[in-house]
Parts: sequence; C-alpha cells; structure tokens
Amino acid sequence: FPQWLPDGESFIYVAVGRTGSSVGSDSVLRISTPENPHGRDLMPCQTSAVYEDGQILFIHDSILMARAFDVATGEFTAAAEPMIGGVLSIPAAHLSVISASRGAHVLAYSAGTEQSIGSSILVRHDPETGVEEFLGEPLLTYGFDVHPDGSKVLLALPDARNGTFDIWTLEVERNLMSRFTFEAESELLPLYGPKGEWVYYSSDSEGRSNIHRRRASGVGDPELLFPSKFDCLPSSFSPDGGLLAYTAVDSTGKFFIEFVDIETRETRRPHEQASYAEGATTFSPDGKWMSFISDETGDPQIFVESMTVGGGRYRVSSEGGYFPIWSSSGDVLYYLAPNGEIKAVEVFSNPSGGLSFGAETLVTDRVETADWSTIKIDRSTGNLVVLRSTQGQQKSLLSLV
Repeated sequence: FPQWLPDGESFIYVAVGRTGSSVGSDSVLRISTPENPHGRDLMPCQTSAVYEDGQILFIHDSILMARAFDVATGEFTAAAEPMIGGVLSIPAAHLSVISASRGAHVLAYSAGTEQSIGSSILVRHDPETGVEEFLGEPLLTYGFDVHPDGSKVLLALPDARNGTFDIWTLEVERNLMSRFTFEAESELLPLYGPKGEWVYYSSDSEGRSNIHRRRASGVGDPELLFPSKFDCLPSSFSPDGGLLAYTAVDSTGKFFIEFVDIETRETRRPHEQASYAEGATTFSPDGKWMSFISDETGDPQIFVESMTVGGGRYRVSSEGGYFPIWSSSGDVLYYLAPNGEIKAVEVFSNPSGGLSFGAETLVTDRVETADWSTIKIDRSTGNLVVLRSTQGQQKSLLSLV
C-alpha cells in the first residue's frame, strides 16, 4: 500500500515479513524513494497507513491513531495519539479501511470488526430432494474436502494475524473444529486420500506450491510428495488410490494436467502436446474416465476423456463450466457453471465401450465461484457439499470526518 508524500520525492509503505510471527511484530512502516526503494523503517505497523495534514494515520488494535510526521526530515515529531475506536482493519491482508483526502482535512473510514466482512458457509445439498443443511459456522476458506465416510470436512482457513492459511478439521456431528497443520507457511487445497488415512495439500514451504501429505491422525511430520519446478494444486485420486491428479502452473501462468504415481512418485503429463490451459481433473468411480476443464474451444468447458489412449473424448458443457465431479455411482457428472449454478448431466455407457450424455439440468444455484473447487461430493450419502456466500452478522458503516 504505497503512498506518495507531499514532497513528491518519497513515499511510505508497509513491508511484511514471513517469519510466522504475528502481524504486529512482523510488519513495519517504511519511508523510501525511487532511488532507494528498500528505504528505512519508521515503526512497527499492523496494517496500511496514510499521510494527511502533517500526520501519519494508522490502525492499532481497531483504534485509529495519528502521529505527527515531518516530511522534510522523514521523522516523527511526537508520540501517537488515539483518534477513533472501532475502525475496521483486515490484518491478514495488512489493510486499514481508511482513506484521507489530500489537503482537504477529510477522512473516510469503515467502522466494524473482521466479523463484519461477508463470508461463506458450507451447505450440504441433496440433489434428489433439494433439502439443504448448513455445516459449521460462516467462514473464509481456500479449499475444502469431505472425508470418505462423511464424518469430517477439511478446511483451509486464514490466520488473521499472520496472513497465512492453515488446514483445520471440522467434525460434522459435533460441530467441532481442530487445527491440523501448524507450519509457518500457507497450506491450501486439502484433499483426503481415498481411504481417508492421509491428507494431501499444497504448501509453499519450498518457495512454491508443492504437494505435501500428512497422516490424517496428525501423527508424524509433513512429507513432501515430490519436488516440482511448477506450482502444484491437488485435484483428485484414482479410485484405487494409485494416481493423484493435480493441476500444475508454470511461470507464465499456464495450467496443465499432471499425474503422480503415489508409490513410485513418478510424474507424467497425459497431454504432452497441449497448447491450451487445462486442469481440475476428477476420476470416474470405475477409474476408466477422467473429467477436466479445458479452454481449447476458447472458453473453459468440461470434457471427459478415456484413461485408455484412443478410448474416446467428449465435450460435456455447452456454455462454460468449472470443476467437474462425478456422482458416487458414476452415472451423473456435476459441474459449476460460470453464473454459480451447479449443472448435472447424466452419463450412459454404450455397448461399444464409449459414453453418451443427457441434457444439462439445474441442481442448485448461488454457489461461490473461485479458482479452486467450491463443489464436492459426500461419498457416504451422494450429497453435494458446496460453498455459498453469506452476509456478515454485523454492519460495516462508512463514516466521514
């Protein structure tokens, strides 16, 4: 959050470390110039700051503080004084929700707490009856997965102080949350192994997003599954648990599909010559087919392809689609439409060994769209588990001073 100072030669910004400590001791306000961009530390600072009328304004523990500052010397001239309480900040984003005019002596700010921000809630949806129930409480997440027996849900949740993500386990019946990972880096996109004995996830502990795993019991240390020069985002397992499909992202931002053999740790790419983006692979319950996203037609669409070379390839979606997932029986393919609707397409096996597909039908709507799958299957019941937006319980008011 850089901001020029009135001299037009220097600017202030917040610099954030990644040591795993709290934001208050891990981020600082700096003053810099284009010639010396690293600059000089001014003070510890939890979130972004602004300069106005001889003062630097910042938030500390929800209190808007003002501290006199001399632009000519680049030094503070007095201690910080409190101005207003209950001002909204988002520590994980290092953001103070304030803005000051230049020279007009006017300040705008948002009152509230982190809980004022709209968040999301997991919903279990019965595709046959349409009956729904909430799982847990409203939250912010970057990936979730359902245990094969439906008893637990893995969630990647933000640490509001550190700005990183950790994996937690929600016990559905008891509505009880337990932390699963404790590393200083971010752990995202959790995925249960086929039997629920292992948890796989993406972690940036090696400087990029590589796939790690840890026993679901929590016993033992995390294990790097394989090193990669790409960012790797786990997608799904083959029914026998032998292959993990993941989406790899290269340095240009291109997405492509890769598989890793869990036993040998060898990786391969099913579409070596693909010049288009593809990913989010899921395997059919019988292991004979894989569904995935591809933009080879221009827009992201859902395709199904045989795991046997030359065994058939089909386009399923008609108007765009994301994150396909098979029903427990394999006779329905669900996917998320760009408008937040979940579509269902019946899948039929032909005597020749190929597939045919029924018409798209609407299952439910108002599902969040993201760059990761917001739709999963509870294999124990066949129900869908989806992520929906929900408004925060408190209002966040904009004030002008």
